[in-house]
Amino acid sequence: HPIIQSVKFVRRKEIFAKRCAQDFWYSSWF
Repeated sequence: HPIIQSVKFVRRKEIFAKRCAQDFWYSSWF
């Protein structure tokens, strides 16, 4: 099902974005 694939991809992209944001905040603090 391509719809489920796209949902998984978006979810994965959101998690990746959150992780990048956390790394950015930590690097800016330290």
